[in-house]
Amino acid sequence: MFANRIVASVALLATLSGSAVAQEEAEPTVLKAERAGAGALAFSPDGKRLLAGGSYKDKTYLWDVKAGKPAATLNDCGDVMKTAAFSRNGALAVTVGLDTGSSRWRVVLWNGRNGKRIGELPPNSGWSAAVAPNGRVLAVAALGPRVDFYQLPGGQPLEDEKLALPGSAERIAYSPDGRSLVAVLDRSILIFDTGSGEQKGTLEPAAPVKSLAFAPNSRFLVTGLENGNVTCWDLATGASAWNKEWHEKEVRGVAVSPDNKVAASAGQDGTVRFHVLRTGREFRVIKGKVGGFESAAYSPDGKTFAAGFGSGVALWPSSPPDGEKPAAGSSEPESTDQPKPADRPKGKRPKGARSKTSPKP
Repeated sequence: MFANRIVASVALLATLSGSAVAQEEAEPTVLKAERAGAGALAFSPDGKRLLAGGSYKDKTYLWDVKAGKPAATLNDCGDVMKTAAFSRNGALAVTVGLDTGSSRWRVVLWNGRNGKRIGELPPNSGWSAAVAPNGRVLAVAALGPRVDFYQLPGGQPLEDEKLALPGSAERIAYSPDGRSLVAVLDRSILIFDTGSGEQKGTLEPAAPVKSLAFAPNSRFLVTGLENGNVTCWDLATGASAWNKEWHEKEVRGVAVSPDNKVAASAGQDGTVRFHVLRTGREFRVIKGKVGGFESAAYSPDGKTFAAGFGSGVALWPSSPPDGEKPAAGSSEPESTDQPKPADRPKGKRPKGARSKTSPKP
């Protein structure tokens, strides 16, 4: 697989804080096949497979990571992919994509191990989705102002369980501990408690959100913005932990390392940037040499970073920041360190939101 080894030219530049940043012009290992653009990425929980969906009129592939070639081609599921996800045990995969021929959004369920089709929700059911951490419920951002819920693995609708929103959500995500569901509405990020259905907070980014990723400890949420900024939110306080103007173009891919130490961003400017999660300090920059990036993901063991682009997926060995202490929550779970009620921004319970909509972790 790693026939194309990293070829790096490294220069050390001083940052404003005086620390050194490794600048690399690296030739990555590239996964390429016919129309293999990757607008959405997800590693299987065991790291053996990589689900990559098209960025524009492309195919969707289930890659065998070790072999470096597709294990399966997922057909008839849309050619502009917005969501790629696995259930926690890897048995199920979900894709959400736009079929440009029919102008319909398609939510399709797959066998996560062999890529065989399980079923599909009705056309235009939604344009973003998230699998609950317990693997039993699929949340789907409907084209209207709500989130719908479906039973997994079959995709049966939970008719009585809907989460009303003030507008259509462009992206949704569960926190890894299953206690929160976030919905992105342009420049607002709404945070809901999955046990009560109540809105417990609102985040207000400086620009529209193009990508987001939770830290595994569920405390931090990293967002990539249209203006090229990367923002890390501390959900224990409801405030921005840091905001960096790193990229020259919009940031369509962000990911957090499994050990909670690193936040990575992949931009349309063709660079990948690595930041210390706690502080936002940048310690590594890769000039990808493959064009603008569309998506990003870490392998479950944290050893590989993947970024999707217009004709494939680029893979690099990941590296931790030298001399940094572990990020908050990396040595022990922080999911129980919830903000006190008085610290949470006020929010009304959405009409129709019930505890069954979002299962306990």
